Amino acid sequence: MVGYKLGMVAGSGLLLWLVTRFGWQASYGGLACLMLVVLVPVLFMDQAPTPTQQAATHASWYGLRGYVNMFREFVARPGLGWWLLTVALYKFGDSLGSRMTGPLLTDSGYSLAQIGVITGIAGASAGVLGAFIGGAALLRLGHRQALLGFGVLQAVGLAGYLFIVAGVHDLLAMGAIVYFEQFADGLSTVALFTMMMDRCRAQSPGTDYSLQASLMVTVTGVAAMVGGLFTDQFGYAAVFTAAALLTLLALLPAVMFFRASGRGSGHAVP
Repeated sequence: MVGYKLGMVAGSGLLLWLVTRFGWQASYGGLACLMLVVLVPVLFMDQAPTPTQQAATHASWYGLRGYVNMFREFVARPGLGWWLLTVALYKFGDSLGSRMTGPLLTDSGYSLAQIGVITGIAGASAGVLGAFIGGAALLRLGHRQALLGFGVLQAVGLAGYLFIVAGVHDLLAMGAIVYFEQFADGLSTVALFTMMMDRCRAQSPGTDYSLQASLMVTVTGVAAMVGGLFTDQFGYAAVFTAAALLTLLALLPAVMFFRASGRGSGHAVP
């Protein structure tokens, strides 16, 4: 999770800062080289299969039909329908609104460098801090309370952008709004990713997590695409209001999942 947030620092705020100094071509070339460097450690990885991983290779899971059976067994567990709906919607509002923060700040008169530093480098750093604190808080709050509570904070953070829409253009105030929203994003993302890992079966953790992650990325990608169209049609106030409300509404299937599974703690379901 921390690595995910650090990647956001490099790919968003740092990129904007580099563009103002070196231009688009050199900046993207530098990021491409950085991606190659990151892949180098993978060449030296040598992981022997664990007994659990070996157990996942039994005959009934071979081939396309076996993969379908694996997926069917995964979604057939109690409450998984509600959980998959939670995975799909938990970050939908965040993706809808957060993609429009850059255009909002640009239209509010901030320079590309200012946006890069505040929303990218400093803002994503607040997200890293949120990830650290969120991980520690999970141990005290429990997974259910963290998922629901951090989701509420994410909604509050998205609603904070309405102050900028209303005309609050003070640099410190804008920074505080961005930092809080990014901090809340770090908290909520840790809670969601942890719960996604909880839902994985011991014999197929990689496949189960990939299924959930693919669902989340697909839906949030659609939200990011719709965000621009929605804003163009209805304006910034509407998109950030919708983002906050949708984030709150996404907690309803989570509540239904916890009721259906009968596990308030949110720990792994076999």
